[in-house]
Amino acid sequence: MSKKKVETLEVAKKAAITADLAADNIRKYNALHGDSASASFTKPLVMKVADAADAELKAAIDASAKAAINNLQRYLDLKGE
Repeated sequence: MSKKKVETLEVAKKAAITADLAADNIRKYNALHGDSASASFTKPLVMKVADAADAELKAAIDASAKAAINNLQRYLDLKGE
């Protein structure tokens, strides 16, 4: 198998993994907000922990989505060469 074909396959695998990771992070974020939105009363400490988790999940979503986009773009670039 040619070097370019091997590289393309490796990039395709990375793109699939990072896209799946981004989707999983989004599902976690939605689950967190689905549970917290239904609560009518939440203690301040619980809200502080939830806000920290929310910020962490947003950062994870951002990082994994950017990685997926970069890997998908690299894959398209390799396929176009």
